[in-house]
Amino acid sequence: MTRKLHRNRHHEPKNHKKLFITVGLLVILGILAISSSGFVFFKNKLQKKPKAQSSAGLCRDNPAEPLSGYKWVANCGDSGKCRNNDECPKKTNDGYVNPDTSNWCFGFEGSKGTWEDWRCLQLAYVGSNGSGSTTNPTTSPDATSTPYPSYTPYPSYTPYPTNISDPTSTPYPTSTPYPTVTPYSTVVPTDSYRGDLYLRLKLKFQGILKQPKSEYNKIKVKITLVSSSFGDTLYNYADFVSDANGVWWGSVYFQNLPLNSTYKVLVKGAKNIQKRICDSRPVESTPGSYSCTQEHITLRRGNNDLDFSKIILLAGDLEPQDGTVNSFDTALIYNNLGKQDSATLQSADVNLDGVVDSQDYSLVLTTLLTAKDDEQ
Repeated sequence: MTRKLHRNRHHEPKNHKKLFITVGLLVILGILAISSSGFVFFKNKLQKKPKAQSSAGLCRDNPAEPLSGYKWVANCGDSGKCRNNDECPKKTNDGYVNPDTSNWCFGFEGSKGTWEDWRCLQLAYVGSNGSGSTTNPTTSPDATSTPYPSYTPYPSYTPYPTNISDPTSTPYPTSTPYPTVTPYSTVVPTDSYRGDLYLRLKLKFQGILKQPKSEYNKIKVKITLVSSSFGDTLYNYADFVSDANGVWWGSVYFQNLPLNSTYKVLVKGAKNIQKRICDSRPVESTPGSYSCTQEHITLRRGNNDLDFSKIILLAGDLEPQDGTVNSFDTALIYNNLGKQDSATLQSADVNLDGVVDSQDYSLVLTTLLTAKDDEQ
């Protein structure tokens, strides 16, 4: 009996079961820890890191360089979505900002890299050092002074070559851009105060300072006559060609017009905004600044020479023309930069130099500040 009890104490320790359970739990915890670490490791290996999204072209303030002292403020939320300038609110509470040129529907590229995220921009005054308040100034400018900045929103090129002079021998280009019709053979005036006539015009287009190459030396221009003495709007189209100084010559024919009236002439080029002209020889001190409302042009039977070459016809309203310069026009040039095929040049080569480039883009951007056709 004594030997049996001794054997049991020697070979079966008192804490055998507890030791077995403890070791088992440690093994299970180790397996779980290794499995969890492995899962995290392989998950990190398999999971792709998201690509960093480029900020180029996304909605932001100042997507285009504003004038000094001003800032383009973008409305990047859903309330800022737009398709044209008319859908964007004007800046009407700032005496330093012209409301008519304060809103712009800009075509941002968006996250997909395409021009599809259109958002409204609004011009804000920020002071001469660019760090002032964007709210209305505490004191508005004197109403008798010019409330808007006296900047010149056009390129600093010389708009007229210094060697311009009217030809004395052959006054029109040798290509004769006038219709080969007989103006008096078949049309009989209805009374002594009506007649048929030609308007022989000289024009100057923004950004074209010299004669283009022969393949680009033709511009189709719409000429409209308006008079307060009759209700009809009369218009015709003519091809204009340039001389060596970049002055464009052309002639347009009108039938059976009242000759005892005074007229305004509306001129619209194929890539330009329409200009209303009331004088037979208008001039301006700053490109694009000429403006008028009351007609002073008198016409007679036969040829009528009108010299409009001392004012600039601003560029920017590209095909299909809608009477305004907006981000549709800038996008047409931006999306075709560097192209030289004939179809693209026909629609987007503003200065007729044979390539769509940054000069064309700059011309259209400057015209955005005076971006609508003159009406009758």
